[in-house]
Amino acid sequence: MKKNFKLKFVFFCAGCVLGLAIGIAYNYLKSNGSEYYELKNDYCISNKGVIKSGTLVKFDKAMPENFSRYILYLNIHDGEEIMKYGNSKRGLIVPYWLNPDNDSACVKKQVSPVVRSVP
Repeated sequence: MKKNFKLKFVFFCAGCVLGLAIGIAYNYLKSNGSEYYELKNDYCISNKGVIKSGTLVKFDKAMPENFSRYILYLNIHDGEEIMKYGNSKRGLIVPYWLNPDNDSACVKKQVSPVVRSVP
């Protein structure tokens, strides 16, 4: 009877270890699979500028409010001046809404003409 109990205990432990290993492997593979998408249209970024079609964005999360969040990675040379955002909250995300950019209306709203007529 003791042998039978020991054998069951060994199989139980082996099953737990195997289940844990499969769970960890599944989580690792699922979380490291990056999904990138190509934009098919130009998009206006909350009157800040335009993201052109063909830009690749990384899928981040689908929200229950019926929208999805994507990540756009930007490379800026170290010599360029940028202003640091004053908030130091950890994990803060500042979202911008994208709207389809019809005839570059987004840029026309924010860019004032620089060219002056010379008399």
